[in-house]
Amino acid sequence: MYSNIGDIFTIIVCIVLFFVLHMTYVQKNKRLMFIKLALCNLIYASTFNMIFNHYIEKLPIASHKDIMITYLTHNIVQISLIIELGLFIFYIYDLVNYHNKISNAFIIVLTAVFSILELTSIKTHVGFYINDEKAYQYGITNIFLVWYIIFLSIFTITIISKNRVIINKIYFTVGITFFISILIMFFQYIKNIETFTNFTFLLPIMVIIFIFHSNSYNTNFGALDRTALANSINDLKKKNKSFAFVYIKIPNFNEIATDNKTTQDYKQFTKYMQYRNYLFRYNDDTFVMTFDNDFDYELMEKLFNDLHSKYQMSHNVIIILNNNICNTLVDYIDLCEDIEKQANSSFYILNNDDLINFSKILKIKKELEDIANQKNFNDERVLVYCQPILDTKLNKFTTAESLMRLKLNGLGIIYPDVFIPLAEKNNNIHILTCIILNKVCKFIEKNPEITRISVNFSMYEITNPKFYHDIYNIISKYHFDLNKLGFEITETVEAKDFDIINDTLQRFRNLGIKIYLDDFGTGYSNIEHITKIPIDIIKFDRSLVISSGQSEKSKYIVSNMSDIFYNTNYNILYEGIEDNNDEHRCMGMNAEYLQGYKYSKPIPIEELSKFINQQP
Repeated sequence: MYSNIGDIFTIIVCIVLFFVLHMTYVQKNKRLMFIKLALCNLIYASTFNMIFNHYIEKLPIASHKDIMITYLTHNIVQISLIIELGLFIFYIYDLVNYHNKISNAFIIVLTAVFSILELTSIKTHVGFYINDEKAYQYGITNIFLVWYIIFLSIFTITIISKNRVIINKIYFTVGITFFISILIMFFQYIKNIETFTNFTFLLPIMVIIFIFHSNSYNTNFGALDRTALANSINDLKKKNKSFAFVYIKIPNFNEIATDNKTTQDYKQFTKYMQYRNYLFRYNDDTFVMTFDNDFDYELMEKLFNDLHSKYQMSHNVIIILNNNICNTLVDYIDLCEDIEKQANSSFYILNNDDLINFSKILKIKKELEDIANQKNFNDERVLVYCQPILDTKLNKFTTAESLMRLKLNGLGIIYPDVFIPLAEKNNNIHILTCIILNKVCKFIEKNPEITRISVNFSMYEITNPKFYHDIYNIISKYHFDLNKLGFEITETVEAKDFDIINDTLQRFRNLGIKIYLDDFGTGYSNIEHITKIPIDIIKFDRSLVISSGQSEKSKYIVSNMSDIFYNTNYNILYEGIEDNNDEHRCMGMNAEYLQGYKYSKPIPIEELSKFINQQP
């Protein structure tokens, strides 16, 4: 028994879904291709299934031509559904990151074999065929049903054995959907109904699209999420379309987000600006719009100023015109965030100099990623500079602080204030630390006359469980007294990380390594943490050196702080010494070590030998 309502419904829904997937900013990946192919297959299968059932009804009086059309349409339907199941398997393989050439080839071969069996059944009578009495029947088996059972087995085994990415709730939802589809198929089989066969394939596709390929949409503003924005940018770049990227930052936007006036003002804004594209919400306070390159910038600035007056809320608007420097959403957002820190205006249009500077940043990021991937502790792009430190008791340069530089082709020497934030943001800082440490250890081993060289570490780097192991593996390759090595840290530790950092530093200190507290006097310093962390030397920041020279009150405070640390057996180092006045003043405040441009700027580590044990 058959009714074409199921196939008509399936065709309509497939066309709508295909159109939605094509028009919205879903990620253009392999899985989306499988979904689109599956929708096309279902449209073919449903269309020809209606034709097939029309001719099946005419079989008792069918002509030879009618019989051949029956065979042809049946083969198209069955092969389409056989391919459909193959596409489902490939989708699941890609979803769970199971990329095995043999398994892929096996599925292709199985799909081909069952398709051939279906095509040749007219002669072999293995599956569907029409007998001499012009009645259809199945020979040995229903070929498609066998393939369906094999598919269910492969699907179940793959999900259970290979799934590492699907969370349980989604796993359960997809499983229930397939279970419902199987029940419908089983119900049809026992009742001899074929109305909803193709719908059973559409049902899991609809669920998969909703879960894995839908966009988060805000009905108040028509705002899509950052995933949709990334896909939109990729799509525009791929099609080589010219556009302007408009970055809009409205701090505390959530305070007015639910106000109906806000929605009305947004609609008025889009009307005046003749904006017909989507609004994208990158995060709570950041929105993005994509305009044609020649839109009215002055009108936009006026409208934003009007909104500012109305709501008394600050805003930053940054416009990036079409360019070949930014290629991804990450590039656009990074550039806007950098400009936002520097721009003096709430409305800023990027100029060519901004893009040239950012192209340099992108090159540095690429080099940092390559350095991290290479994991070469002797990488020539990472340079060690050192600033000599004066021992005030001996009046000689006995120690030094190591500092980092990058030397990149086409860019020259890059300073830490440029590349350190990039390395920290992209998780490349640890490999740089390891490279510097390795080169410092190599230098100390070759120059045993030096008392000590210190290396800077990030507190957050120390919280990594692999930190101690990585660092110990480097220093254990070299043969020198480890008290010739110092580790500099900044006191920015959070309470939850304190025990981890304290334990790690104590383990290094037990090896003989000296621990420095760097930048004391900047920000908020927790005295409790300072007294509990195993610190040997406290480095008073340049800001305290300056402050102590500005007034007697400031000098009194700095001097008394140094007395406290000195009397509790900490060594005192002042950094940022630039002239005789700085030197004289710090000598009167328990200075045991002095560091600064008065003695030497940072120099390549290869030149440090000429300072070792020399007087200033």
